[in-house]
Order: sequence, then structure tokens, then C-alpha cells
Amino acid sequence: MSKHRRFSRKSKKAKNAYKFINKKQQLNIAKQNSNLKTAKQFVLNLSNRKLTNTEIMTLGKGLNFIPTDKISRTNIMKDFKKFERKLRLKHFFHEYKTIPKTNHPFKEKSKFSVPIIGDNPIEQYIFHTKMELSNYKPNKTKNMTKEETQCLRTLRHIETITIHKADKNNITVVQNKKDYANEGERQLNDGIHYIEIPEINIKNTMNKINEIVYNMNKDNYLDEITFKYIKYENQYITTPFAYFLPKIHKLDNEILKDIYKQQTEIKIQVPARPIISQCNGPLERIGRYLDFFLLPIVKTQTTYISDTGSFIRLLEKSKIETDTLLVTYDITSLYTNLRFSEIIAALNSVTGIYENLEYNIIKPSFDYLLQITNLILLNNEFTFNKKCYRQIIGASQGHVASPQISDIAIYQHINKILNIFPHKNKILFHKRMKDDGYILFQGTTEEVKLLFEIANTNHNLLQFTYEIDRQSLKFLDLETYKGQRFQKENILDIKCFTKPTEKFQYLHQNSNHAKSCFKSFIKGEGIRILRNTSDPDNFNERINLFTEKLIQRGYKIAFVNKILRNISHTERLNKLTNKETSINKNTDNYNISFITQYHANAENLQTIIRKHWHLIQDNPQFKNLFDKKPTIAFKRNRNIGEIVKKHLK
Repeated sequence: MSKHRRFSRKSKKAKNAYKFINKKQQLNIAKQNSNLKTAKQFVLNLSNRKLTNTEIMTLGKGLNFIPTDKISRTNIMKDFKKFERKLRLKHFFHEYKTIPKTNHPFKEKSKFSVPIIGDNPIEQYIFHTKMELSNYKPNKTKNMTKEETQCLRTLRHIETITIHKADKNNITVVQNKKDYANEGERQLNDGIHYIEIPEINIKNTMNKINEIVYNMNKDNYLDEITFKYIKYENQYITTPFAYFLPKIHKLDNEILKDIYKQQTEIKIQVPARPIISQCNGPLERIGRYLDFFLLPIVKTQTTYISDTGSFIRLLEKSKIETDTLLVTYDITSLYTNLRFSEIIAALNSVTGIYENLEYNIIKPSFDYLLQITNLILLNNEFTFNKKCYRQIIGASQGHVASPQISDIAIYQHINKILNIFPHKNKILFHKRMKDDGYILFQGTTEEVKLLFEIANTNHNLLQFTYEIDRQSLKFLDLETYKGQRFQKENILDIKCFTKPTEKFQYLHQNSNHAKSCFKSFIKGEGIRILRNTSDPDNFNERINLFTEKLIQRGYKIAFVNKILRNISHTERLNKLTNKETSINKNTDNYNISFITQYHANAENLQTIIRKHWHLIQDNPQFKNLFDKKPTIAFKRNRNIGEIVKKHLK
């Protein structure tokens, strides 16, 4: 009997073990299916190639996802060598030179070789810390499966498709390379905005820049640091190139749904936003110089807002009547539809404003700024799909000075329209951010329509689309409406707005980012939601949605709640306060940072670099100079976007 009982017990135990393993496998399969379903939301496949589940899972992590990479002790020691230099530099210039109190806006990284001056606490600290680092072992972890890692290599070398981020949201779009090239060439060969040229003569452009720069230096309009920054001598220069971001928000929602379900073979032409990359191009540095002097001019405009926060602060001060109309407008393809002559004429009209502005470096004559603008506009040359082009109308998206150049020109153009408009005095509030404008109008719908009829007949390329409503309208990432607060205080209510195509593809929890990045981004987004939501109920609803989307991206609910619970709607007014940040920081009062690539246990490096800091602190001569402990900062590795994206240069 006992033997039978033992047999029964073993059999039961085996059955339970089988059930447990089977249940665990089923849970894993269910989790994989759930993750795959979530990943499919973030990948829009417009190509003929059917993506595998592994490819969808990989791209669904987001183009900003960073795979873990091998970290060698050698690389850490190279980074520490730069840290050593910072310590020696601070000591050397404190002892033998006068340290400038503010940073120059165009100061380049110095290549000064720091002399090692004898045996001092700095050298002792460096020696002992190096010994500690020589025994440090970076953790080797993986945040992607072998199949996903191999998938990245495969996607990178597929020549028939292109992979890009969608315009105005983070969805990953996969297109046939042929379709992508056709859309790019369709825009570049329209005969209005661009012309094809035989070749790009970068040397000629650099000679033109140097001619202006040397003339400015001769006329004493440049200090030594600025002169070295914007002149071209033995610098690394690359050829600018164009790329295009798919505008999937312009596609019909029903077609998009079918594509996501992979139930359609419809061939559709996806409109795209042209971007001309000027990184390390011949016009980049001179463009930064021009931008520095134009931005303060833009800030003097009566319609100027820098971001959503500045718009909210102004709107919160505006009390309006019940019958006030809400109006928004959008200027179609603003950057590329302004003629060069219009831009130069607009710049000429702000000469007086420029003369009254003060800058912290030598201010050139306005004539030189006009020469630089002309040079940038007339020499905007780039490649696409092995062909060379030049822009002949407008300022290119992608050039650092284009926003300010376009802003000054469109401001003058809108003022001309308003001067013709007979009901200008009925505009109570008018603010604009680049090509998006917002108006509060105390009049009739017919009068507002007249404004845009005038606007759309005033220029054959610049066209205004608009919306009018008495109750609510969307503007930037907000929805303004007449809600409970309006009924009590005559101040418009606001809440967050996202486009229907937005999928909330937040940074994946498994990405190889520093832990502080996840905390900062969650806190930052929480504060943005707080700032953008006037009603407490809407705030709670939006925070719950944010939390739900984060959980879909792998975040633990306890981790998210711990960060967000300190963000209360009662503190909204405090968060709306504009905190001015200064470009010029006192160079005497800063923490020296050890900068290295992030990896799994990289935070432990801070303990190592501080362990022997007492050698410096214990010395009276060095204590005041190095009064703050060193910190650690992280640089990131390549993300998925940088691995798989290939531009048709």
C-alpha cells in the first residue's frame, strides 16, 4: 500500500511539474505575442518586403533604442586621459594665466598640450585612480537577443528598402528605396525650388566665405576666437545631402489602418518633408555666426513665442469675451517658398532694430550680415541619389540659420497683409511660432475669412490654411477651449493634444541609456503634461495615459509612479514660471566631469574617481581650486536609427 502511495505521489509531482512548465511556456508565448502586437503599432511597412516578426520586434524598439556594445577597459582609460587633461588645465591656467569669466559663443576645443609640472596632489590623485581603473571590470550584458542583433546587420545591408523616422512623430517607416527616391526626385525636379547642377564646387564656396571673413577681420569686426571659428583652413568638410521624412500624418486614416493590418497592396505616394543636412558642410559655421546675430532680432517681434510654454504664459494673461473667435493658421512650406529678394528686403527693414541691440561679442556692420545671408542662399548646394542640386527659392530646412531668416521674412510679409486688412483692430491676440499662428478675434467669421483671402492672393507661393471655431482649436501640442475656467475667469482652458497618428513610442526601458535618462524623460514629460493642462481632471487622465504607454514600453509601474507622484496639479503655476538660462557661465564654479560611454555598471566609476579625491582636498593650496567633487557623465553609443538608416547621397 505504501509503495502504491509513493508511486502516486511521484506521478502527481511529475504531472504538476509538467503543468508548471507548460503554463510557463504558454505565458511566454502570450507575452511574445503581446510584445509583437505592441511593436507592430510602431512600424509602418510601406515596402514590398514582408517584415519578419524578429524585424518588427527589432524596429518596434524605436530608432532611438541603443543596443549594448562591448566596453573595453582600454576605452575607459582613453576617456580618463581626457579627464586628466581637464584637471591639469584648471590648475595650469589658474596658476599661470587669467581665466575668462564667460564662455565665448564660438570658442573651439583647445588642442593645447598641458605640461606636467612636478609631483603635486593632482598627479598623485591621477596615479592612484589609474591603478583603481586598471582593476575595473565592465559588466557585459545584452539587451537584444542574438536573432535581433543579427537582424540589425541584415536590415543595414538590404539595398531595396530605406528606413526613416516619420515626420512629426516617432513611428519607424520602411519604404521601397525606389519609392523614396522617386518622391525625393519629384520634389527636387519641380522646376521651381531646385535646379540640377553638374557638380558641387565646395572649394569655390569656401573661398567666397573666406573673402567675406577676411574683409570683416580687416575692418575689425571679428575678434580672434570668432575669426578662427568661421574661416576655413584645413578643416574637415563634407558635402551636404538631402533626405526626406515621410509625412504619414497626411495619409488617409483608413488606408493607414489597412497598411498596419497588412490587408492592402495599394501603392501610395507618401509626401515627405525635405531636409538638407549641413553637418560639417561649408555653410554650417558661417550659418551659426549669422544665427547668433539674427535670433535677438526675431525675439523683438510682437508675435514671437519661443515654445509652447511661452505661448501658455501669454494666453494665461488674456481675458476674452464669450463671443471671441479662436483662429489658427498654417503657412504651407514656409521655408522653401520665400524668394531670395523677399528675404533680403525683409532683412533690410530690420537694420534699425539691429543697431539698437547689444551683443557680448563684436557686432559686425549689418551690410556684412546681408552679404553672409546672400552667400548662404545662393550657394545652398547638395546631393541626392548621386545627383547634385542647388536651391533657388527659399531657405533650406536643415540649415542652422534658416529658422531666423524665414522668421524675419514672414513677419514682414504678415505685417503687410495686416496693414491691408480693414479689421486689424479686432485682433485681440496674435502669436506665431515659425509657420503656425494663433489669433483671438473679436469679430465675425466673414471678417476672419477676408483676412485669409487677402493673405492667399498676396503671394503666389505662400498659402495660408486656417481654422475658425468659437469653442475649441488645436495649436502646436495644445488644445485651447472654453471650459470651466473660462466660465469663471474668461481665460481659455488648455489641454494636451496629439495627432491621431501618434503612437506614443517612448524610449524603451531596455535601451542602453543611463538610469538618469529614464528618470529625467519621465519627469520632463510629466511636467510638460502639467504645464499643458489647466483642468485637474484632464491632467489626471493624461498622466494615466502616459503611465499606461510607459508600461507598454517595458517600464515597471512602481518606478513610474515613484517619479510622477511628486508632480501635482497644485504646482502648475510654479512650473509655468519662465526660468531664464544664461549662455555665459562662470568658469570658476563648475564640477569637472569624467565623460565615458555608458554601460551596465558604469555608475560605479563615480565611486572610483572620487575615492582618492582627498589627496587634492587635503592640500590647502588645491582645496579652494578643486572645491567640488568630480562627477561622471555619459556619452551614448550608436542607436538603431544610426545603424540601419542609409541616406541616398
